[in-house]
Amino acid sequence: MDLTYLMSHLHPHILTKGKAPLIVVYGSTDADVAKQVTKEYPWVRLIKPKLFDRYGSHHTKAMLLFFNTKGIKTAQIVVMTANMVQDDWEQMTQACYRTPRCSLKPKKNSTASSSSPVSGSIQGVEFGSPFERDMCNYLRGYDLPALNEVAHRLRFYDWSPCKAILVGSIPGRHKQQARNSWGMLRLAQVLQDHVQLPEQCCKESSIVIQCSSIASLTQRFLDALEQCLSSANNSKDAHNITMNLVYPSMDTVAQSVTGLSQSGGFLRLDEDVYEKQRPWFEKHMKEWTSHTVGRQQLMPHIKTFTRIYLDTNTNKYALAWVFLTSHNLSRAAWGDLQLNGSQLYIKSYELGVLLCPSLWETQTDSYVEMMPSNLFDPSPCNLPGIPIVPVRLPYDLPLNNQTSPCFVRRPYY
Repeated sequence: MDLTYLMSHLHPHILTKGKAPLIVVYGSTDADVAKQVTKEYPWVRLIKPKLFDRYGSHHTKAMLLFFNTKGIKTAQIVVMTANMVQDDWEQMTQACYRTPRCSLKPKKNSTASSSSPVSGSIQGVEFGSPFERDMCNYLRGYDLPALNEVAHRLRFYDWSPCKAILVGSIPGRHKQQARNSWGMLRLAQVLQDHVQLPEQCCKESSIVIQCSSIASLTQRFLDALEQCLSSANNSKDAHNITMNLVYPSMDTVAQSVTGLSQSGGFLRLDEDVYEKQRPWFEKHMKEWTSHTVGRQQLMPHIKTFTRIYLDTNTNKYALAWVFLTSHNLSRAAWGDLQLNGSQLYIKSYELGVLLCPSLWETQTDSYVEMMPSNLFDPSPCNLPGIPIVPVRLPYDLPLNNQTSPCFVRRPYY
């Protein structure tokens, strides 16, 4: 978190009048700058969340924004892959998901029956929408009074228009019902509840992992994550599933805007990690290319997980689901199954959003397809009577085999 960079992008009225309170939750920042910011802007609150493991981090990148435009109040949530530092925004491939600006919930009709509440209204401990519930639960997972207040404030707004599902990670040893609330098991549950694989996807599909950092891995973790990513309502019907990992080659990084030495600060695949799992990497790694997407020279800090299949009706690729997140390929982020699978140990704070066709399906449009778009095909062709949801993936399709992955030796750190 570069606080000077953040403050330089706030609206001048906020800086001069200090009307909008600002809460900054950060993993690391310059201590001297932090003191100066809080001294110059006393309405800024800095919060460093609790961590229980030295290998954990506050890795979530998100903004919760509240607006008051001529007396009309709205709120918006942005889930990002970029840290609040200049290089992340100007020199790397990133992405963000933005909710609509959601309005205040309608007041309950005093003449209506108590058993028929207005859609989206607060009823006791119930939530107006799953998106609202999941965001509030994530914020309360920090166990910090300031974020509990934000969670309470979110409940005054109607988040039902949001066509996305939140998946977060909260540090801790999660057991029993809490085990499925976070990390890889939360994603598995969401995929099972919301994803119905089309017939063509069941015949053959590829689950693609694309991230910037790869930590120390174990085969047990990789097997568990693969099983979670393979989840779906009809997963038993799926065959011929391949698992791929998209990562830049040494030559691609050398020719990028950030080059080899600077990219080593965020493209973290240690040489020792690569060598220990070399057979797995050689089998699953694919090369990062982004010519049709326009990001070939901007190295990926973005993290995406998706399930891709070939639609034989159009001879084009389609997406069963896409997950945009802060999660890298690590046990700290996704969690490590322990005690014979009865406990999920997570070390870091993470947050992402899952998009899948069922979120756009209605009584009128009972079947929706999600397709990748790029510079040359920003709006994939519509099938007769079938709505298409375009998604901008950061890499080209089809994937190419990786020949020289860019791993980092210790001196680069």
